[in-house]
Amino acid sequence: GLAQHHAAHLAVTHFDERLAEIGVTGLSFVVTTNRTEQMRQSAENLRMLAATAPGLHRGLLLNQRFGNFEFLAGSRPAAVYRDLRKAAGDCAIITIPAVVGESWKACEDAGLSMAEVVRSTPAEFAKKTGLDAFTSAACVTEVAAFWDLSEKALRSVLRFRAGPAQ
Repeated sequence: GLAQHHAAHLAVTHFDERLAEIGVTGLSFVVTTNRTEQMRQSAENLRMLAATAPGLHRGLLLNQRFGNFEFLAGSRPAAVYRDLRKAAGDCAIITIPAVVGESWKACEDAGLSMAEVVRSTPAEFAKKTGLDAFTSAACVTEVAAFWDLSEKALRSVLRFRAGPAQ
């Protein structure tokens, strides 16, 4: 799939080496939900990434869109998750909470991106979605809280240097 194409491109271009030559630290995240097949594929992708671009830092992003990553001991999902964590090794692991239920559904139904929702006032959101003011305020607040939690999780792992003064 796309991950194999990505890994092949990294290997052919020696992307990690090119970044190192110019003093840039590269980072590649593998994203998964708690679905067994997706976790299995993500474990494979982490291993492939380590083999094809060893100079890149790797990260694992656990997307809780379909639920958390707690599984019944001894179950197949628990075994696959254990393998995923083993494949991740010491790479950065970030858990992104889900935007629950109706809040994100209203956004999707209106064709709004996450950034558009976060930048919207409740009144603007109500106009775009046809929802009442109270429900719009609740939706915007929940999506903004998700955005904030996600940003904090990413910033806890990604340490960017200040760029040169412009």
